[in-house]
Amino acid sequence: MKELSFKKKIFFTIVIILFLLIFAEIIARVILNNNGSISINERKNKFEPYQNKAWAEQYFKDEALCAKQRDNFKATTSSFARYIIYDVGYPGCESETINYFGGNRRKTWNPEYNPEKTKPKIYHVGFFGGSTTQGAGVPDALTIPSFFSKIVNKSTSTIIYNVENFGVSGYTYTQAMVKLIFLLKEGTKFDYVIFYNGANDIDNAYEAGLVGAIYGEKTVENRLYGGLIGQIKEVFKDQIGSCGLCRFVITFSRNTPFLKDQLTPLLVKIRKVLLFKEGAKTSEESLDHFAQGIADNYIQSHKFLDHLSNAYGFKYLDFWQPSLQYEDGPVGGEKIYWNIDNRLTDEKLKALYRLTLEDVISANLNNFYDLSQSLAGRKKAYYLDAVHISDEGNEAVAKKISDIFEKRF
Repeated sequence: MKELSFKKKIFFTIVIILFLLIFAEIIARVILNNNGSISINERKNKFEPYQNKAWAEQYFKDEALCAKQRDNFKATTSSFARYIIYDVGYPGCESETINYFGGNRRKTWNPEYNPEKTKPKIYHVGFFGGSTTQGAGVPDALTIPSFFSKIVNKSTSTIIYNVENFGVSGYTYTQAMVKLIFLLKEGTKFDYVIFYNGANDIDNAYEAGLVGAIYGEKTVENRLYGGLIGQIKEVFKDQIGSCGLCRFVITFSRNTPFLKDQLTPLLVKIRKVLLFKEGAKTSEESLDHFAQGIADNYIQSHKFLDHLSNAYGFKYLDFWQPSLQYEDGPVGGEKIYWNIDNRLTDEKLKALYRLTLEDVISANLNNFYDLSQSLAGRKKAYYLDAVHISDEGNEAVAKKISDIFEKRF
């Protein structure tokens, strides 16, 4: 039998390696990471805020169930509405601890009453913002709006504050504002409106390198106008984001004693580079200007909310959310997030967070309150990543919001 040449041996070796990698990736996606099981198991077993919580097991089952319900839904619209993209034909979800109605309106705890026996004065309160408002990571009854409702409805039986959660994952201040406008246009009445924002305005701008950018906008732009290079870049980013083998290796690394200190930091840096965040290209000299642009965009939305409240007769409060970006370091089990969330190891992004907030504060906006340090004195882990917070963190924030609400109104 004729022996293969050296070049052919190299060729067949490469083909076999590629075949094995593809096979391993299929196994990782279909079995190991089915419905995000790798991430779910790590969060459930390793994240301090989920330990010893009676609701945690059911919540993670419902999270997977809700994701499946929404994935199975076939949207009937083919339109693209820039500011409310996640509300166009978006499906609801029903489970024991996670429920969305009419697309992205999260179920909120509100007091029950018998209208035949009692006729309380009812005030309508709407919460607007991104995923932290929506309550990513916790059951319906443990979101900021739900805790707020429990607090403000505790002291009276003659008045009921009916609270609704209109937070949508990824939404910036402007997107939340447009959502409010659509609701007002449809005839929804509000007595009070509460905005809870900040992180998405910065993160989305940093992702796209563009002030006022919305989540995923750069992806749509590349797919429509990016040409071959843009198309390849987005396909590559999609595959990196859904790579089951990558997720398995990274998760295994950061949960293995030797590897988590030696290999994981390198993997975090590589992933940061592969995400192609345009804002990372901003020079140190231009960072102040970039931050001012983000702040100005936020300020314009706030001023429009002020005019809107006068026109439609509702009162409002605007809160800047807390984040680990404003903290000097982790508390308790939060240390693991530095090996998971690449935002926490990006010093340029951290500087952008601080500079933007300083510019917003300096504008002395009406009804604006800075909660960036509201969790700084915590004694245990309250964060779930750079910006999302646990049930106890939500309760602490809701308490501060309700204190200001009751003093003002």
